[in-house]
Formats: sequence, C-alpha cells, structure tokens
Amino acid sequence: MELLTDKIVVGHSLHCDTRALKLTIPTQWTVDVARLNLIRDKMREKEDKCSGNSYSLKKMALHLLGRRIQTNTHCSVEDATATMDVFKSVAPQWFVANQHLFEQAPSYFDDKYWPSSVHNM
Repeated sequence: MELLTDKIVVGHSLHCDTRALKLTIPTQWTVDVARLNLIRDKMREKEDKCSGNSYSLKKMALHLLGRRIQTNTHCSVEDATATMDVFKSVAPQWFVANQHLFEQAPSYFDDKYWPSSVHNM
C-alpha cells in the first residue's frame, strides 16, 4: 500500500485485483478502464456489435488499439501495456475532468516512469 499512496492506479476490472490483494484504494484514486464511460463511448463508436456496460480487455485492445492480445497465453505485461494504452486513448479528456487529483503531483503516466523493458511493446 505504501507504493500506491497518492498514486492513481490504472487497471482493468480493478475490483478483482484489489479484492484478491485485500487492498482498499479510494475510488477517486483509481481508473478502471472496464468501467470508464469515456472508453465505453469509444467502444460503442468503433463497433456496433459492442454493447453492454463492461468490455473485456481483449476486446478493447482489438477495437481501440487494433492489437490482438491474449492469443496463445495470458501475459500480465501484455495486459498491463494494453490497459495503459487503452487509457492513454482517453487520457486527455480524463485529465481535464479529474484535474483536481494531480495538480501538484508529477505525471506518473509519462513513459519515463515505465521500465525500459515495456517501452514500445
């Protein structure tokens, strides 16, 4: 929890991860791309067949990024990278709407905060 203090946590279906890890993170410090209206709207625009309130990460990566993931194996690095890339597709709008959360904080969404091994995957 120390690592997450004052950080915005981005993920897909975060409730599953936080429950498994027995963590409680304030909602205002989380971005769940599975529940983010900005993403849902983009999904509906991209594909008429997409409906519902939540989309799988696999479907989001395909329709929003043009990327096939989870084809032969389920790789956590691939999932994390796809999740961040999906979020980055709506990040400017999200930041405007949530400006109050990060006015004094550095931008942890910049690529410089990612290990070099996951850049440009």
